[in-house]
Amino acid sequence: MTEAVARAAAGGTSGPPRALRLFFARLRRSKVGTLGFVMFASVVLVALIAPLLAPHDPREIALDKKFLSPVFAGGSGAHPLGTDQLGRDVFSGVLYGARTSLIISILSVTGAFSIGVTVGLVSGFYGGGWDPFFMRVVDILQAMPSLVVLLALIGVLGPHLSTIILVFAFTGWGGYARVVRGEVLSVKRREFADAARAIGLPEGQILRRHVLPNVLSAALALAALALGSVIIAESALSYLGLSADVVTWGRMLAGGREYVVTAWWLAVFPGVAIVYTVLGVVFFGDWLRDYIDPRIRGRF
Repeated sequence: MTEAVARAAAGGTSGPPRALRLFFARLRRSKVGTLGFVMFASVVLVALIAPLLAPHDPREIALDKKFLSPVFAGGSGAHPLGTDQLGRDVFSGVLYGARTSLIISILSVTGAFSIGVTVGLVSGFYGGGWDPFFMRVVDILQAMPSLVVLLALIGVLGPHLSTIILVFAFTGWGGYARVVRGEVLSVKRREFADAARAIGLPEGQILRRHVLPNVLSAALALAALALGSVIIAESALSYLGLSADVVTWGRMLAGGREYVVTAWWLAVFPGVAIVYTVLGVVFFGDWLRDYIDPRIRGRF
């Protein structure tokens, strides 16, 4: 007993938990996964400490400083990426744009993921009257053009930050529900699920301990792709002037489209930020899908 306690105490002070160490050990074996993690983590870090990194208020107008070039093109060091047509600092705008894009994308994908996975599990595992009802709702959602629905709802409810998040979550959960339902229908008929029923495990426990881990990887892979898609969609809405009145990469792109030749940095740097973030999400999400999937995990 004393030795067990000592081992537990030693394990508790020996660094990160074993699961976390295993996660990073396997991540290091994948160059693409590591690259994606570093890219996405850097964007998250920048978003968290944007107020500390930004040299200026991104919405501060200074007409006497408009169209300053980036520092590497002979511009002022006070504005590393130059200024826009109103004298606003582009570098500060890119930093704060990361915060806006991540808030919208992560919250909306989390909402859609939670609703979709729950609906898919209930529909596929319990069936009955729930299955045809939920699937018809999903059919209706997926039959409507998502961009049209987004524009209509935002036009009615207004381009507020909370509205945009809710609209993305509402229009995005159907894909998760359909994917999870298909996986559940396959998993619940396998031998380990039948064995769990044979020893008397409750249906809820079978669903939570045996079915959910085997279907979660497909939903997470979809979430990783959706995260990048939401970032692009939010940027498109901002570009069209339908986003909330906050600093976004899409709004910066829209502001710089008329000055691509004379002030290329206004569009290039927000565009690079969008591409960099989306690629990081896709690379890391693809690796994460394989890591979570019990059928593939043993190959790492």
